[in-house]
Amino acid sequence: MVIYIKAFVLPPLLFVSSYARNKHIDLGFDNADDSSLGVNVDVSPEAILKFIDGKNKQKKSKKKSMKHELIFSNPFPIPRKQENPEEEAPLDPPVIGVSNPKPDFETENRGAWIIHSQNAGVAAMHIQLMPNNKAIWFDTINLRPSAIQNNPPFCKLVSDRPGEIDCWSHGVQYDVESGQATTSKIMTDTWCSEVGLSSTGDLVSTGGYQEGIYSIRLMNPCDNCDFQENANGLAAMR
Repeated sequence: MVIYIKAFVLPPLLFVSSYARNKHIDLGFDNADDSSLGVNVDVSPEAILKFIDGKNKQKKSKKKSMKHELIFSNPFPIPRKQENPEEEAPLDPPVIGVSNPKPDFETENRGAWIIHSQNAGVAAMHIQLMPNNKAIWFDTINLRPSAIQNNPPFCKLVSDRPGEIDCWSHGVQYDVESGQATTSKIMTDTWCSEVGLSSTGDLVSTGGYQEGIYSIRLMNPCDNCDFQENANGLAAMR
């Protein structure tokens, strides 16, 4: 192919070169070294053949590069925004009766829930594990009787029900090892209160409802302790 290109291209170029050298003034060239191929261009047969060979090599290199791009595509293509992206197909539903050979994760902890006590006596609106391994929990005092009475016996007047007294416990200490529950006396209503542990391990309860709305309650991590209550400990409602 290269031989045929040389045969057809070489004679016209030699003719143009020879004509330009003889007529350089008429064609607008300012000196005899200029030619129609450009200023100071070598128009010898050897230079022309070299020029043609270079063009052919560039074509072959370009074809090879295009072939390489088709075989080895760009590993990091730039994603293009699709006008109408297709929605991803939903995952196949699990097959009933077929278990996976391996779980999603493995653990050595095989714990399970057990009933530790059938009835601790008081519902747990708040519950806090203390440093002495006792769980303190308590509930509002305005929901009438609980499942356990204060021990030792203690009764108080119900603030929103004149003439009615409440001898029921609304707080307990629960021993998580033995399952024993002992009652804890609460004087102010803890409904909507907050609770947490201090840096010294004391339970701190703040706020509440009705007579307990300004209250601060403290309990030390000790056996058979009751709440120490200050009904007006807060400067404003919690």
